[in-house]
Amino acid sequence: MRPGAHSLAAIGDRAAQGIVPEPDGVLAWLVHFATKPGRVLELVRYTGASGVALALDASIFLSLVSFAVLPASIAAAAGYLSGALLHYGLSIRYIFAAEKTGKSHRRMICEFVGTGLLGLLLTVIVIRLTVDGMGLSPLIGKAISTGIAFLAVYIVRAGVVLAAPIESGVTAAPRPQNGIPG
Repeated sequence: MRPGAHSLAAIGDRAAQGIVPEPDGVLAWLVHFATKPGRVLELVRYTGASGVALALDASIFLSLVSFAVLPASIAAAAGYLSGALLHYGLSIRYIFAAEKTGKSHRRMICEFVGTGLLGLLLTVIVIRLTVDGMGLSPLIGKAISTGIAFLAVYIVRAGVVLAAPIESGVTAAPRPQNGIPG
């Protein structure tokens, strides 16, 4: 990593230690993230894995509802979790170099599901704003929310959950004590 570039995982790790990045840290990380060689191919593979996971999710949901096996809300949860686990498996096998993270599979699964919940939260917020607030059609609101949630979740998964550990040389300023700059 070039001097001054920051990994979002490094920023999170250092924040947990009481250190905050320089003001340009997140911007520098975003530039580094977006210009990483192979990023476009990675995003294409991630999009394919998302489609396969969505197909499994929808299939399980529709099967459980169609045969009246479970109520729709529980069937939706079963489908979502199945799709999330498949997406995780595809991601660590075909998209990201998960072994370079140094994280246990349990931790990565938890973080992966957590980012899925982030996507769900973003979806609900954007639907609320676009459909309920702006009066757009539900289909348009869903399309906007899907794009925003997909991109946000991909960035967090690629940059934090399944990113290589931090490198030395990340510059950061100490976090102020009790909110008072030192």
